[in-house]
Amino acid sequence: MGCIQTRKKIIITSGNIKSEDKKPDGQIKDLAVTQSSPINKKRSTLKELYRLANESKDIKIKTLITLINSKPEDNYKIINKLGKGSFGSVYKVKNKITGEIRAMKIIKNTTISDNDGVANKKFLKEIQVLKELEHPNIIKIFEYYIDNRYHYIITELLTGGELYESILKFQKFNEKKAAYIMKQILSALNYLHSKGIVHRDIKPENILVQNENKNNKNSMDEIQIKIIDFGASNFFKENEKLTLKVGSPYYIAPEVLNKSYNEKCDIWSAGVVLYVMLTGNFPFVGKTSQKLFESIKTGKYKDTGKEWEAISKEAKDLIRKMLELNASKRISASECLKSPFLSIIHSKVSVPDLLPSVLSNIYKLNAREKIQQATIALIVHNIQHNDQVEKLKGIFELLDLNKDGQLTYAEIKQAFKQIFPDNYITEDKMKLILEKMDDNKDGVISYEEFLRVTIDEKILLEKNNLKLAFDKFDLNKDGKLSKEELLNILDKGASNYVNDLFDLIDKNKDGFISFDEFCHLMNKVNR
Repeated sequence: MGCIQTRKKIIITSGNIKSEDKKPDGQIKDLAVTQSSPINKKRSTLKELYRLANESKDIKIKTLITLINSKPEDNYKIINKLGKGSFGSVYKVKNKITGEIRAMKIIKNTTISDNDGVANKKFLKEIQVLKELEHPNIIKIFEYYIDNRYHYIITELLTGGELYESILKFQKFNEKKAAYIMKQILSALNYLHSKGIVHRDIKPENILVQNENKNNKNSMDEIQIKIIDFGASNFFKENEKLTLKVGSPYYIAPEVLNKSYNEKCDIWSAGVVLYVMLTGNFPFVGKTSQKLFESIKTGKYKDTGKEWEAISKEAKDLIRKMLELNASKRISASECLKSPFLSIIHSKVSVPDLLPSVLSNIYKLNAREKIQQATIALIVHNIQHNDQVEKLKGIFELLDLNKDGQLTYAEIKQAFKQIFPDNYITEDKMKLILEKMDDNKDGVISYEEFLRVTIDEKILLEKNNLKLAFDKFDLNKDGKLSKEELLNILDKGASNYVNDLFDLIDKNKDGFISFDEFCHLMNKVNR
């Protein structure tokens, strides 16, 4: 078992999601986005911003996770060491600007690099994979640093410990708790596989519990988890086999041992996790590694005896399908999520009181220009988990009918139809809503894209959050933004847009945007 990595949850603010006005019959007011509503005739600058917002809609925002060209100690203060392993150490750190608590993994270059730089490429592959991911059950990375001696990764901090520790504490889980945890694991895997990513090392040590107050033996509350450690992960293509033997004993799939496999190896590993949670034992054992691997290759495990008497038929059926020896016949993550075993945690789900106001906010979303989008995206990515985010996460999961960690046009449309059945929304209007939410133009709404338009803007636009974003954009740390620095966060082809933006908001015409000018621009954000 590796070094225990913990993360901490910090509440930035309490605050409730603001409710939007509705007609007496519960319908959304007709607040179709127009330029006349938020724009006063005398405020030509704001009119121009809306023009830029529409003209720049095809410009994409680059990744929010970057290599920082400074020392980590310039931005973070180490609070204490959390753990140490063969790879390096993990520290609890505090952001000097925002005061937010993070985890910093410090890895010695000598432990991950060889003469050919192969291991260094592995580190960068993990960063590359994590850059692609936005899911509530996957660890969030913020930034990374590299110097002559170390590699540094800054991630969110969770304090519930490893799922492995929870299993040791509970011995085994009741089916409701096991189902709730497995649903989260499978939702993350379904999302990963839909992105063409395979984890290859699913095990309880690589699953962290988010909230320590719920990790106690007498609690019946639901445990929130996040998958970590993407060092073994890789991209895959349909109908192509991976060949590198990678994984952990007890959890590794038989086809990985045979060096010919695809993403279904993650389903096998998750099936072992489910088996362990329900029985407290491993399905495959051996006194030596060779004996263990031979046992795994047979695919035969014990499913009778005293510990199995209390396990439901539905749970046994899901385990059997996940531990199918033939990977081509093995159930997929999306099929797992349809299992009757997981339905025991769906029965109590009801439409939250906040859902109408959230959908109303989405309906009234106005176009934002690209720097506003990039700033809000960065703030949302860095915002700490709080009560409001937890409620919005629940709504996102409720709307995500196929549990792939993304919202489609059909899923959003169905939500509007369910909550506001008498308020007709045209196809063109629905497509416009999706287009405004879809910042990266991939045709679906990610978890963070959903949060960007539903979190209270009073929280998003707090001065410390704007300062965080401004400092991230300010690469040379001279206290002002140049055109080159703005182009660094946008896709190619944004030069004309940036020139127009500077003409509008660079009040003193010094060729730079000051923090005050930046704040003035962000305060024009309007739903």
